[in-house]
This record gives sequence, structure tokens and C-alpha cells, in this order.
Amino acid sequence: MVYSCKNELDDARDDRDKYKKERDAYKKERDTYKKDRDTCYSTLNTSTAEKNKIQGKLTDTQSQLNTMITQYDVIKTQYQLMQKLLDVEKQNVSNCNDAYNKQTTEVGYLKDHNLVNEYFSMKEGLTSQESSAINTELKHIDRISYAAVLDQNSQLSNEIEKYRNEYSTDDQKINYEEQTIYLLLQANHFLKWIYFFCFIIFLYFLYYTTKYSIYVKIVLFIVIVIYPFVIYPIERRLYDFFNYIRSFLYPL
Repeated sequence: MVYSCKNELDDARDDRDKYKKERDAYKKERDTYKKDRDTCYSTLNTSTAEKNKIQGKLTDTQSQLNTMITQYDVIKTQYQLMQKLLDVEKQNVSNCNDAYNKQTTEVGYLKDHNLVNEYFSMKEGLTSQESSAINTELKHIDRISYAAVLDQNSQLSNEIEKYRNEYSTDDQKINYEEQTIYLLLQANHFLKWIYFFCFIIFLYFLYYTTKYSIYVKIVLFIVIVIYPFVIYPIERRLYDFFNYIRSFLYPL
């Protein structure tokens, strides 16, 4: 009986050791699987981060490409404008050459008339009255021709300035409007001081006087608020008006 119980105890111990080994083997296999799973997750996260990084670089590259395309379009437009301006300048130079040739022809015409006048005076025996009349007529023609050339040169200069301002870029227009910009800056500086002066007067009426009603103070407040929005358009209109008046007086 005791021997039988001992055998069963030994068998139970053997089974326990067997199950313990199987449990250890299963635990080891489970740890290995968990480690492999963590490695896979880490690899997946790394791959996702790399994909996001590549996607960001692709977006940046696409943005740079769009910026370069936009800059190319701007440069192309500026080139077309400069080409048009060059064509206009070529035409203006051609007109200048034509005007110069015309002036040279007219001067030669006057010289020929003077030579003819001298020839007739010496060879044909013109009277002093006839010679004086011819000289007077030639001088009149000379004055008319000279005035016509000056008028053509003035009109040509105005056309060149008009095309230059019309087809130039904003950066190039600065070179033609430096005096205008200087005057506007001086006027704006003066207007700023007027604004501060009015603001000080408003503060004086608002805090240090009591004989004025609240309506007068409200009106002053409204004037102070709308002054910056109104004075600059008025200034620009006045400046354009004075330039318009000056355009009639400038040729004089």
C-alpha cells in the first residue's frame, strides 16, 4: 500500500516537472512572440515616419516647383513688357531720326535760299528793297521751321515719357517718379503733424473743458477718427489737379 502511494507520488512529481517544462517552454515562446511583435510595431512606426518624411519632402518640392513656375510666368511677362518697350523706343528713335533728317533738309533748304539770294543780289542786280524782302521771307521761313522742329521734339519727348511710364515695371517707375515720391513724403509728414496737433486739441477739449457739450466732443472725435481715411485721397486729388494745371503752364 505504501509502495503504491510512493509510486503515484513519483508519477505526480514527474507530471509536475513535465508540465513545468512545458509551461516554461510556452512562456519562452510567448516572450519570443511578444518580442517579435514589438519589433514589427517598431519597424512599422519607423516606416510610417519615413513615409511621412518623404511625403513632406514631396509637398515641399511641389511647392517649390509651383513657386518657380509662378516666377517664370512673372519673368516672362516682364520680358514681354521690356520687349514691347524696346520696340516703342526703337520707333521713337526712328521718329527722332526722321525729325532730325527733316530739320537738316529744312536747314539745307534755307542755305540754298540764302545762296540763291546772294546769287541774285550779285549777278542779277536786285535792288536793296527786293533783297531785303527776300531776306525777310527767308528769316520768317527759318523761324517757322525752327518752331516746328521744337514742337515736334517736345511732342516726341512727351510720347517717350508716356510709353516709358506705361510699359515700365513698378521698380523702373521709381526712377521716373523720384521727385513726385519726395514731394508726397514731405506732404505726408506734414499731414501727420497736423493729425497729432488735432489729436492734442481733442484731448484738451475732452478732459480740460466743460463748457462744450457732449455733441461737440462727439463731432471732434468723429473728425479725428475719419481724418486718416479722408486726407490722403484729398491730397492725391489736389496733387493731380495741380499737375493738370501745371501741364498747361509748363510749355510756357
